[in-house]
Parts: sequence; structure tokens; C-alpha cells
Amino acid sequence: MDDILRSRLYGRSRGYCELCGFPMTKEQSAVHHRKLRSQGGEDSMVNCMAVHHSCHNGKTDSIHLQVADALTNGWLVASWERPDNKPLLLHRKKWVRLSENGGYYDGVPCLECGVIKDSPMSARVCAFDDKARADDLMLTEPEGA
Repeated sequence: MDDILRSRLYGRSRGYCELCGFPMTKEQSAVHHRKLRSQGGEDSMVNCMAVHHSCHNGKTDSIHLQVADALTNGWLVASWERPDNKPLLLHRKKWVRLSENGGYYDGVPCLECGVIKDSPMSARVCAFDDKARADDLMLTEPEGA
């Protein structure tokens, strides 16, 4: 991984771990591949997260020690999934999608299935995506939509 990508990831995080949300220095940060390199994951802004070393692999609730939780929250992506189609729970609080240009896109999870509305995933996964059903569930549109 090159230093330019590391710097861009740390810049996107603004010095906060993208998993736990607590401050970190560059020295405390690790680059986490959501889709593992061993499974074809690339060094890219949509596949990588800036996290504390301890959040990455050191604590009992870290990404690689709590795989089911990490898959559910988008911190790990299965080998057959695309990271750009998989939202993640940023700072354990807010669902976002990552962009290759280094930004975050907001999303609102469907109350029925949990899929982020207006994400690339919602069109092929969410069975509750029609307007009438959304109105019945009183779903709101994502900010900026």
C-alpha cells in the first residue's frame, strides 16, 4: 500500500477511528481492508478504513476477532460482495457508503430489512423499496437526496 492512500484514508477520517470514533494519531492508525486482500480486495478508498491498531486486531471486540459483527456492520465484506455496494456503520453510529473520491454518503436503513435506502444494494436486495411501502413505514429520504 502506498503512502498517498494511507494519507488520504487518514484525511478522510479527520484523525478519528472509522470504527470506534475516538481520536487517533497517524502512528496509532492502521489500514483495514474491508474485503480482505486474500479474497481479492484492493487498496482503494471504498475498500479501506482508517482504524486504531487495537480496533483492527487487538481488542476482544476488534474487527478480525468479531467477524460476524464486522460482516453485519460492513467493516468486513464477503468475498462475493463489492465494497462499493456495502454500507458500513461509521463510528458505530451512522450508516454511510464510501466513495472512491474519499467521501462518505449518508444512508437510511430500511426498517424491515436493514438495507440502506438509495444505495446500490437497495435495488437488488430490499423487497420493501416501493414508495407505498416506504410511506406505510414512514421512512424518510436520506439527507441530500
